[in-house]
Amino acid sequence: MWATGQIVCSPVYRLLTVCCPIQRVPPNSQNRYYPTREKTIDLGNGLPAFTSKTHTVQPGASSFDEPVEENFGRIYFKLDYDFSQSKLSVAIVECRNLPPMDRNGKSDPYVKLSILPERKQKFETKIIRNTLNPVYNETFLFSIPFNELQSKSLLMVVFDYDRLSKDDKMGQIVVPLDSIDFGQTTDLDRALCRPERDDDKDCRLGDICFSTRYRPATGTITLTIMEARNLKKMDVGGSSGRQL
Repeated sequence: MWATGQIVCSPVYRLLTVCCPIQRVPPNSQNRYYPTREKTIDLGNGLPAFTSKTHTVQPGASSFDEPVEENFGRIYFKLDYDFSQSKLSVAIVECRNLPPMDRNGKSDPYVKLSILPERKQKFETKIIRNTLNPVYNETFLFSIPFNELQSKSLLMVVFDYDRLSKDDKMGQIVVPLDSIDFGQTTDLDRALCRPERDDDKDCRLGDICFSTRYRPATGTITLTIMEARNLKKMDVGGSSGRQL
């Protein structure tokens, strides 16, 4: 039993606490407090019945969704090298299990090929419409000296043709040529990876340097074009016409 301010509390079986108020004695009384009166409470069979039940707080492994692997399809191609003509032969045989890009659950896929890092030589296959398993059987030749193959890579990107908007990338793969044995024709069946987005470098058309000057007296702005640099090649000869 203990006192807290003006309340005396007495625990009973650690289940019930009986609190009785304490009255102060008038100032002329010798005792500061009246003696407390005992109070008997018959608990009887009135104690509530307690039951225990085990609940799972930490969910099991089965409650988590397993990560779903993204599917970009597969590509089957062949690589060979003609030492007499110094040409790399790339045969695109087929693609399989490509992701659907159109509303009908199909795609209009074609493959673009280029050699990294220059990307100067570029080819593309024909468009196969309404399919996820296109068969091409097309061969392309890249002029590359044999001593430069070790520093080159073959980039293949699968696109979905769209007549009204920009073609969508479906998947891509980069094959380092230093990992290929060109002593014989190499058949490869590879899974396509997530395609890279077009960065600012690929979308740049060039740089232009100019200056502006405002004349408050006349209310005119003078614009001076100084030079243009790193313009995108637009002509067959690898140059562009200069006109502003």
